[in-house]
Amino acid sequence: MFDGQSGRRVKASDEEVLVEFSPSLAAWSNALDLSGFAFHQVAVSYLPAEGLLVGLAVTGIAYVLSSPVGVALGLALTATLAFVERRRRRDFLTPTHIVRESGLIWRRRFALALAKVEWVKVVPPRFGDAFDAAHIEVRYHGGLLLLPGVAGAYEKAESIKAAVGAVRK
Repeated sequence: MFDGQSGRRVKASDEEVLVEFSPSLAAWSNALDLSGFAFHQVAVSYLPAEGLLVGLAVTGIAYVLSSPVGVALGLALTATLAFVERRRRRDFLTPTHIVRESGLIWRRRFALALAKVEWVKVVPPRFGDAFDAAHIEVRYHGGLLLLPGVAGAYEKAESIKAAVGAVRK
């Protein structure tokens, strides 16, 4: 469905990307909002699990082999892979879908058809007003898609609502 080379078009229907849901620079501080569901969802959304697993496996092997240089290189590799994986995470809106791409080694794509969206709500975390960051909750038949720590969340939520309205016409 998504053409990862150009990063701008959905191959199957040649749809353009309308809005990117990039986290604000304060998204990590929003994760410090220890209010249950939001904290868990933000932490899971930002956790670069594949990079951490691969890097820590290399570090563990170096530790077992008693190689201090290998352990240091393994930790550096862990940090690098976690950073790269986090940068490859994308959430975006097309005229017919909300798409989430994630993963370092195994690329995962989740495409939510806008026709299935029931409602869109902006939920500011405790510290969000200070940083112009909030979570966007998208309820659909079968679940809830959370776009955590989005910069300019109110405008982007309105973009989703407008796209949903256009699909339903």
